[in-house]
Amino acid sequence: FESQIRPILAKRCYECHSSETGEKNGALVLETAEGIASGGSRGVMFSAEAPDAGLLFQALNYSDTDLQMPPDGKLPDDELAVLKKWIDAGAVLPEYKAKPRSSHTQIDFDTGRQFWSFQRPTKTSLPEIQDAWIRNSIDAFVLQRLHEQQLTHSPDADRQTWLRRVTFDAVGLPPTPDELHAFIADESSDAYEQVVDRLLASPQFGERWARVWLDLARYTDFTPDWQSPTDRGWMYRDWVVRAMNENRPFDDFLRLQLAADLIPDTPPEDLAALGFLGLSPTYWKELKLAPSVIEQIVADEWDERIDAVSRTFLGLTVSCARCHDHKFDPISTKDYYAFAGVIASSQLEERPLVSEDKVAAIKAARKSIDELDAKLKKITDQQTPEAAEIRASIEQLRTANPDVIKPWAHVLREASVYVKPEGSDGTKLEYREAEPRDLPVFQRGNPSNPGEIVPRRFLTVLQPEPAEIFQHGSGRRELAESMLQHSSGLIARVIVNRIWHQHFGAGLVKTPSDFGAQGDRPTHPELLEHLAHEFVTHHWDLKWLHRKILLASTYRQSSSYREDAANIDPANEFLWRMNRRRL
Repeated sequence: FESQIRPILAKRCYECHSSETGEKNGALVLETAEGIASGGSRGVMFSAEAPDAGLLFQALNYSDTDLQMPPDGKLPDDELAVLKKWIDAGAVLPEYKAKPRSSHTQIDFDTGRQFWSFQRPTKTSLPEIQDAWIRNSIDAFVLQRLHEQQLTHSPDADRQTWLRRVTFDAVGLPPTPDELHAFIADESSDAYEQVVDRLLASPQFGERWARVWLDLARYTDFTPDWQSPTDRGWMYRDWVVRAMNENRPFDDFLRLQLAADLIPDTPPEDLAALGFLGLSPTYWKELKLAPSVIEQIVADEWDERIDAVSRTFLGLTVSCARCHDHKFDPISTKDYYAFAGVIASSQLEERPLVSEDKVAAIKAARKSIDELDAKLKKITDQQTPEAAEIRASIEQLRTANPDVIKPWAHVLREASVYVKPEGSDGTKLEYREAEPRDLPVFQRGNPSNPGEIVPRRFLTVLQPEPAEIFQHGSGRRELAESMLQHSSGLIARVIVNRIWHQHFGAGLVKTPSDFGAQGDRPTHPELLEHLAHEFVTHHWDLKWLHRKILLASTYRQSSSYREDAANIDPANEFLWRMNRRRL
């Protein structure tokens, strides 16, 4: 509903059927779940027996000459199909965890800043529990929650089970027979620690955990022919693997993926980190169409990148503010377009991973080689002196510029794009190099209806006022620094929860990409706070976090079913046993 239905209603219907205007237009409010469910002066809008006969679908489908909505023209077929699918499925409305904000209600940012996930990480006192089962601080917090629920922990899994579990979790592979026999025979007091340290040092660790990150980064090795090619996406993939194995601090991991090209003295090989945005999906732009159509497509590309950055790093659904203020979280439409200006000032690019002083010469040499290759292909007889001369010129260029044969990574460049008319009904894309762009608010998400221009900056609720305006280039580096300075607690909680989720099959927060008002609250808030604070204190060290989790008694528990505990906590939210997981 929020990702597909509400945006259509906001774009096509809110003008007449919002909380402010609905009473004047058939007493119909389409801005709230209650308004949609109750209908208007004509009655309810849906028919369970015959969905196509319901008032809403009749009005949208123009099947009733006296009731046609929107009045200025029938919806496009794709939007009508989405709404029909929703209606046919029962027009299900979400049960909100927070009351949606109406369009005329101003966001109270001061109150919004008090939300639990927006707070700076604070040091949490350890529970005063004495128990031999406690091996580290994780166990103390878990045991406290178990006691509160009149639950007890499960016994340790046997060594074979634990080794199989930890090996799959750490490196994605089963233990070898030799590793199993050695561990069972190892009677040293630090046998478990030695296993974890060996696994974290394995090159397969980076491959297994890069896979987790690449899923979040919507990585793919293949795109359709009409999209920008991603045939060198493996360069970003390999960079992520190396970063995991080298245990790059997570704050640097974030900075490099957003702004490696803008950080002084960045080694050329680290520019591959820009693949997080450099490999973003692109949509086909038929430039024979009108500028208004192409503007919408370009805005859709920006939106995808905003969503990827905000969900992955911040656990927030910033894209919900594209057409109107976020219905639940303190994120305004101005916030969205301030964020979008950063993205709009950064264009997808390809470049060799060499020092900056060599790039221009390599690009010039490659351009000359491509032109000579094209000329060579037009020659019918490849044995002529002319063809031989062209081949010699190509070889000469390659010899003079040996780096020209290196693969080029998918990165970003500092440039803005503008959609301009060309001729009577065509369109052209105008790129303005090294020129950042502040975007206007697109009223109801429509680029053809611009409003107030918003300077590039970070989200209002996550920084003190007045908001810090970005002054340098696109603002990507300033965005990364603002995120780490003003929302370090949120970023730490999100990544800690993602790692926990992978090891236990469920996060401490069950909605790993939504830490806003509609997301779930943590089952162990003090534990999440403790781990987030310690993670930052340990310099954003991911391997420290893995080691902490993998050596806890909580992780070592048997997964055996216990009826007494299941009667109290059937979902195992309080971790009285280890969750069983499909291999």
